[in-house]
Order: sequence, then structure tokens, then C-alpha cells
Amino acid sequence: MTTSISNDFYTYYDWFNDVVKTEKQPIILCHASALECLELFPGYGNEKQIDVYAKQGGAFENIHYRIVPDFSGIETVNVDNIICTTLSQTVNDMLDEYDTMDEQALVEGLAMHYCRHGRSFSGINVKPEHHERFETIKQWASEHFGGGY
Repeated sequence: MTTSISNDFYTYYDWFNDVVKTEKQPIILCHASALECLELFPGYGNEKQIDVYAKQGGAFENIHYRIVPDFSGIETVNVDNIICTTLSQTVNDMLDEYDTMDEQALVEGLAMHYCRHGRSFSGINVKPEHHERFETIKQWASEHFGGGY
């Protein structure tokens, strides 16, 4: 069974709200879905996949459930009644799974943050183990819209 897809709705918020209402357990949008919710990544046309943290798996095959025992260590923000990970949490989570994460979403999300914050990556707290890789990705992001440090 699958949930609705992005093209069924006018906005990503409408789609995410529908999925949150359809899912029968508390969930937190994460990874690329969080970047979309934070309006840092425009997403993909006809998108079907949603990334969430949940305490157990669910019935929907197009939701990537990242199972966690509880939500206590996850930094979240409420965006129009949709709970998603903060930008810092999202960046760290994606870097934790660097080999399999959506690199395009991360670079575009960081590029948008960079542009909206006066050509700065301020406010993003990255775990020490990710500093080296984050420096590389920051360079890509700063050049994404034709800029540069």
C-alpha cells in the first residue's frame, strides 16, 4: 500500500499533511523530506518517497521508516503542524548516512540556506566527526547558484 504522491497536491505541505494524517503513529519528517518541509529543497517532480523517523514500521511502502526507540534525542521544529528535524539535525543525519543519502538534496538545501543567510552557513551545528566532509559540501553548496565563498 502506498500513500498519496506529491503530484496529488498543490503544495508539499498539503502532501505532508495528508501523509501525517494517514499514518497512524507519530512521525518526524527527516532527510530530504525535512529539507522540503523547511523550504530549503524544492523536491522532485512526481515524488513518492517520504523519509520519516518512527517508533515502528508502518504499512506504507513509499515511506522510508527510520526506526528509533524514542524521539528524545532528535531536534525538531514544528512547521505548520508538521514535525520535522531541524536543519542541524538533518545535516548531521544525512552525513551519518553519507554513502546512501540524497546528496543533491543536501547540497541544494545548504545552498538555499547560504543564500538566505547572507552567504553564510551560520546556525548549522555539525558534529565534530562530520567537519571535514561538511567543509567539502559547503564549498559545493556555496558554488551551487554561481557564488562562491
